[in-house]
Amino acid sequence: MTGQKALPFLLMLLAGLGAGMTTGADMPPFQPAQGVPATDNSEPLLIALAQDRSERIRHRMDSIERRQQAIERLRHLQRIEAMRRAERAALRRWIEYRVGRTIAERRRAAIRTLIRDRHGHWMLRNHILSIAPDDAALARLRARGFSLVRWRRFDALDLDIAVIGIPAGLDPEEALALAKETVPEGRFEANHLFDPLGAGAQSDFLAPLDGPLPWDGLPAADGLKVGQIDLGVDSGHPALKDARIAAQVFTSENAPAPSAHGTAVASLLVGRLGAFSGASAGAQLYAADVFGDADDGGSVEAIVGALEWMVATQVPVVAMPLAGPPNALLAIALDRAAARGIVVVAPVGNDGPTKPVAWPAAHPSVIAVTATDRDGHVFLTAQRGPQ
Repeated sequence: MTGQKALPFLLMLLAGLGAGMTTGADMPPFQPAQGVPATDNSEPLLIALAQDRSERIRHRMDSIERRQQAIERLRHLQRIEAMRRAERAALRRWIEYRVGRTIAERRRAAIRTLIRDRHGHWMLRNHILSIAPDDAALARLRARGFSLVRWRRFDALDLDIAVIGIPAGLDPEEALALAKETVPEGRFEANHLFDPLGAGAQSDFLAPLDGPLPWDGLPAADGLKVGQIDLGVDSGHPALKDARIAAQVFTSENAPAPSAHGTAVASLLVGRLGAFSGASAGAQLYAADVFGDADDGGSVEAIVGALEWMVATQVPVVAMPLAGPPNALLAIALDRAAARGIVVVAPVGNDGPTKPVAWPAAHPSVIAVTATDRDGHVFLTAQRGPQ
């Protein structure tokens, strides 16, 4: 049955069921219960709901505003940190440029005393080094045009080094070949020059002040000794004015020459300035200047002299942020220092992960270290390889 047909039937059924009852026409009009108002009770409820909704919207807007403020503060701090990083990077590049340029210019100007080998490494032009040649060996060398310039005795290393003048007309590499031919049992090596390394990472000792330092929480280093073989240190720097520093120069002219590189490394070791403290703040620093103001700064002979001083003064740990070519004579000096309890630490270099570890960091008697990024990962451009 469709809806249209069912409706009249239902009306008729309801009419029959209501027989005997009062009809709609006879019913009195509807009257509200006595005492109950006839107004709509839904209006206060709607008002309360609207107020509640407004309150929730206001809280949500406040939360969004606070979140936006927090984001803006974070972005502001990130901009400041980016500016600080850029400033520190610019300062590091400037110091690297100045330190490297000064040494390179000095070496290029000293054409009468310095020369590059076939690999591009600087070395002394007019002599080579030999380990403890006896009288017979010296006599054979003299017969081929060599001469004894000086004899160096390093008691603490139990090492004797002879500085041998080379024959006229020969360069050091040719002289080395002739010396080895003349005295096959002898040990000869060029007097190479080493370069400061790590200025980019350490030249601004204030750089780590932004956050916690790796050595925070370690015991004080008062009464300990730490060494540094590097460029000269400016002991009058504010970070070093209260530090205990024993300095000595090991170049041919023995003229001290304070530098930004040496001062930065010393500050990281024993410096104090405000909230900053070096890794060994309170320790006695033995600062060996192997560059000074001499053209032959950074020579193997000077570095061996510095190692001798460290052993003689019983300095247990020595930072040597230098790099150069592998050198057999210096390797012997490093081995003998290690045998006497001296720990030498040197950086691996930052010329890229495809380059091998710099020397002497690559030498087995030396502990190689690298820079790390803010998250503690190995620095992206750190050199890699066996050590």
